[in-house]
Amino acid sequence: MFSNLYSLLTTKNPNKMWLRILVMLLIVILGITLYKQFYCSQFGKEGFEQKDKFILKRDEYVYDNFYAEIYDKLHKPENQVDYLLNFIDSNSQCSKESVFLDVGSGTGDLVQKLKSKGYNVYGIDKSKAMVDKSEEKYPENHCQCMNACDPLAFEKSTFSHVLCVNKTIYEMENKSMFFNNCYFWMKPGGYLIIHLVEPSKFDATVSAGKSYISNPQSYSKTRITDTYIDFIDFNYRAKYDFKNDNIVIVKETFTDAATNNIRQNELTMYMEPIENILKIAKTNGFIVQGKANMKSMNGDENQFLYILERTL
Repeated sequence: MFSNLYSLLTTKNPNKMWLRILVMLLIVILGITLYKQFYCSQFGKEGFEQKDKFILKRDEYVYDNFYAEIYDKLHKPENQVDYLLNFIDSNSQCSKESVFLDVGSGTGDLVQKLKSKGYNVYGIDKSKAMVDKSEEKYPENHCQCMNACDPLAFEKSTFSHVLCVNKTIYEMENKSMFFNNCYFWMKPGGYLIIHLVEPSKFDATVSAGKSYISNPQSYSKTRITDTYIDFIDFNYRAKYDFKNDNIVIVKETFTDAATNNIRQNELTMYMEPIENILKIAKTNGFIVQGKANMKSMNGDENQFLYILERTL
């Protein structure tokens, strides 16, 4: 069968040319059909249903049920957890008695990875929709809807490790309150691991806009601040709008392919220089123990994981 098909596809007989074209067309259609079936079985229906022509969501309202459903597809947290776990194991003193807190736990991948290694771990996220999604994915995990800037969220000296990755710290305007809370919640000598970036240099491409082979930024001499992706049922655009006074607005636009209805997200990020953030941390009782750029994880040498130690 395959030999006959190969002969037909490679034939130069003019009498069979139309048959060859028809077979090639059928193969293309079959390939597209199988791709869509696989894609949708992996990720479900991508499109969003909204009756309004335009909807705007700002800041904490960005993280609703729709965004919780699409979050993993856009940001691919599952691609980061192995790197983060190796970093934590190699650069902080972990044991089976360690108690972790993941701030901004999202859909729960890092909490699940730490739990699978036998650690006692909790996750908090200010979005109920994200917490609900994490519970759907990992029912045995301990994730709660809480704000890291709430000093009453946990009791004193609860955690040996606090993690704040995925640029979560930049969604906090009052970083001093965050560090002060972490100091209160952590045990003396505990480790706070935070994800910091060089605001004027970091790669702003959304993870879904990078292929497994290459990153668009690596081929551009100028900084890319926009990401364009065509999904099956909608078009996606993300743009980092750098304002003055360390304010960055991340604008995400979803355009439904069937209706052309638009949903726009606008997320405010407070992106102070790294040295300013570390100064705030030191003022609140932390010392810098080390750092590593994240190039081996995401190809960007302008993103870092900092290890801070809580003083006694």
